Amino acid sequence: MKLKGKMKRLLSAVNNNNTNKSITDLPSKIHVFDNTIDNIYYLQGALKNSQDMVYRHFCIGNTDRRISLAYLDGMVEKNLVEDQIIKPIMNGTSGINDVDEINTNMILNNMISASQVTEMKYIEDLILALLSGNTLLFIDGFSSGISIGSKGANKRNVGVTTTEQTLRGPQEGFIEDMGINITQIRRRVKDPNLSVEILKVGERTHTDIGIVYISGIANQDIVVEIKSRINKIKIDGIIGSAQLEQLIEENKWTVMPQMMATERPDKAVGNLLEGRAVIIVDGTPFVLVVPTTLAMLINSPDDYYERSIITSIIRGLRYLCFFLATTLPGAYLALIAYHQGLIPTKLALTITGARIGLPFPVYFEVLLMELTIDILQEAAIRLPKTIGPTISIIGGIILGQAVIQAGILSPIIVIIISVTAVASFTIPAYSLTQGTRVIRFLMILAASVLGLYGVVIAWINLIIHFSSLESFGVRYLGDFSSFNLQNIKDTIIKAPQSLMKNRPSALQNIDAKRQNLKEIKRDKK
Repeated sequence: MKLKGKMKRLLSAVNNNNTNKSITDLPSKIHVFDNTIDNIYYLQGALKNSQDMVYRHFCIGNTDRRISLAYLDGMVEKNLVEDQIIKPIMNGTSGINDVDEINTNMILNNMISASQVTEMKYIEDLILALLSGNTLLFIDGFSSGISIGSKGANKRNVGVTTTEQTLRGPQEGFIEDMGINITQIRRRVKDPNLSVEILKVGERTHTDIGIVYISGIANQDIVVEIKSRINKIKIDGIIGSAQLEQLIEENKWTVMPQMMATERPDKAVGNLLEGRAVIIVDGTPFVLVVPTTLAMLINSPDDYYERSIITSIIRGLRYLCFFLATTLPGAYLALIAYHQGLIPTKLALTITGARIGLPFPVYFEVLLMELTIDILQEAAIRLPKTIGPTISIIGGIILGQAVIQAGILSPIIVIIISVTAVASFTIPAYSLTQGTRVIRFLMILAASVLGLYGVVIAWINLIIHFSSLESFGVRYLGDFSSFNLQNIKDTIIKAPQSLMKNRPSALQNIDAKRQNLKEIKRDKK
């Protein structure tokens, strides 16, 4: 009777709090009851609206002692539950006639063949294991429960990356399952020093967050800082890595990404070998690489699969495109509105002739075309893949031709904005591309007020802002300062692989040496 009264009080607390509180807000540290019916009764009260719960009861051999199983339908591998849990227990206990012959150690060690089996004493811990896809087992007479690993929800197969294409590199990418993502990294780094630490974030979602780094290379201060920031998060749930990124970044009011998101295992491994850490969020295919610098966001995976001379030329072109994507419309506006004398005479006459009779000032033309390009880009992203590219191409051609023939805009402004858009598409990191769009509008505003002086002042302030940013203690422009020959070997240019002997000095790694190989030369006879 006392037990029943206690159960009623507990279930009353559960029912009164279920509406507004998560399972972690319910009375914690409740010991497992020694009666399986009471345990199942408690689970039903805590998960009263969960109609996907499955309960299985059977007796031990010829006794009246009960064993109960509980799991969530769709979260477990049913064949595993039947073959490695139910059948072994039923077959192993079929000849038992005395209840004293059975104990938890006997079931744990001699009957259950599943690989992950844990004995737990608190119902709170068992409920979290249940919600993670494990199967719970209770035995009459024992005040502890058993959590059995049986996760088996449907998973997407490892496929081709969709946002970071490469010509010569591996084609497989991360998926939404954290376990498979960690496996992809381990397949490439067969080092016992590869460390994986799992944290849980979210009062309701209890999302698994994996921190991966190579012990003995990575700066431990960076690893400690990552764990400290994640542990400070108090939120009801984490949906993806982008949300986690916003919660742990240092500067909340900047358009520049302070972490690099990637869905490529080879890219993640390359950064691990440099001494960085990778943060994996269960449920999203994009992992976060920290610390991050500006040079990392402009570099492409293909840079490490091509010859150094070709890569250096392409990287230089990419930095030029970053400058054009942020500055070209503003510079054009400044020259036309304030500094016509800086334009060659023939070109100035051509531009002036094309602008005769136009109804709008030049700054309005620039803003109108910029908004049009941004609208087309957003439309192409949101539409289905089969029609998205077609709409963007047709829309750009038709609108561009129509506004010129209608005498609304000049042909030169269409060329300027088109070149700007194409230049922004060369930036590998989409998050950096989004930042350039905001910077571009700021440059246009500065140019419309002060001309080229405004553009120069804006760039000075932009560089100061870049210099003030840090990613987990590493400066955003750390690859460019302090200036030394070793740092520039993998920034604007890419030196031959044999010359890149040290890891980035900005990370202050424990092991700064990357290789001791000498350049291969032919022996002279």
